[in-house]
Amino acid sequence: LVGISFAVAPGEAAYLPLAHTGVGSEAQLPFDETLARLRPRLESDAPKVGQNLKYDAHVLAHHGIRLGGMAHDTAVQRDSSSSQAAPADSSAVALFMEGGLYGLRSASGRVLIKPTWYSLRMMSDSVFIARKGGGENDRVGLLQTNGDLIVPLIYKSFHQISDDIWAAEIVEGGSERYHLYRSDGTRWRDAAWDTCTCEDGLLTLTDGRNTFTCTEENGELRRETWYSEHAVGLHTLRMDFSGEQLARLPEDDVLLALGDTAAEYLSYLFLGSDAPDPSLISAEDPAAVKVAYRYTNCTLATANVSRLLTLQTGGYPSYLMQIQVTYKRNHTEGRPEVVYTAMYLTVTRNAAGAFTYSGFTDTQMAASSAAQINISH
Repeated sequence: LVGISFAVAPGEAAYLPLAHTGVGSEAQLPFDETLARLRPRLESDAPKVGQNLKYDAHVLAHHGIRLGGMAHDTAVQRDSSSSQAAPADSSAVALFMEGGLYGLRSASGRVLIKPTWYSLRMMSDSVFIARKGGGENDRVGLLQTNGDLIVPLIYKSFHQISDDIWAAEIVEGGSERYHLYRSDGTRWRDAAWDTCTCEDGLLTLTDGRNTFTCTEENGELRRETWYSEHAVGLHTLRMDFSGEQLARLPEDDVLLALGDTAAEYLSYLFLGSDAPDPSLISAEDPAAVKVAYRYTNCTLATANVSRLLTLQTGGYPSYLMQIQVTYKRNHTEGRPEVVYTAMYLTVTRNAAGAFTYSGFTDTQMAASSAAQINISH
């Protein structure tokens, strides 16, 4: 970003030089101070018309400014002199105002959306961010150019975080959360996030202590790193994956469920809790799960899932988790013994979608005398 030009009325325009270098570029406005003064106007819902606004919004986003009120982008404007009527989903649309409210017309002048909206902001050629009123409690949703409201008016705001991904801010349970949408108005995953930021093309999402990063690729988000925590009493089971290893793992909701399932099993081993629900134990070999040795004289220190494999069983999907565990074995005399071990837990998803325990072993102790688990690829 080296400068910004504005036209606030016909024949009235100005250019603000911000970061030019070289001969004749001495008179530059202070970069941070100028952007700080422009921010309220740029982020407001006041309608803005420009050439290639999506690119401008992307550049400004890198400087922490969410461009609001994108009313019309001339880069996608068709020749309005054409006598052919534009279909409702074409890019040949333009905002118009009547009585202080906004509507949408086709290039031929046909009204696509009646002027009943306080603001309309372009998300894509066929989808607009719509707000009914200007009050603090008024919410926004997504409106197609044919007039259909495809996302209800429940969000505080939408802001663009990458070329095709938008973050929608919503209040849930008194807290601000974020949903992710594609520019065609479809939801990207059903998850809600505590924070949502994008820097140099890397999207960072947080949910509690869980942190995930993604990059956009062909309109989809590709996972780059995964870190999640799952409670084992006062302790934590951690899952930390990245790169090609993460690319081979199951989808997000399954990965989170597997972490929770493994944490529940560690609670059974170390916290003296009841045995797993019988309905969650494989009927084929229950002894492989209900171990004879309970770690009741031991204190869990750390637990990390270091490896996760999808097993080819020919039936319902099964997953093998290798968990690196450190715990202290307490003795009646002397100092506690620190034990480092690898535990292997097999989990199968049944016909009802629940995860059932189907196998367990510990490389350091004979925790199970039943079926040993094959961990080869």
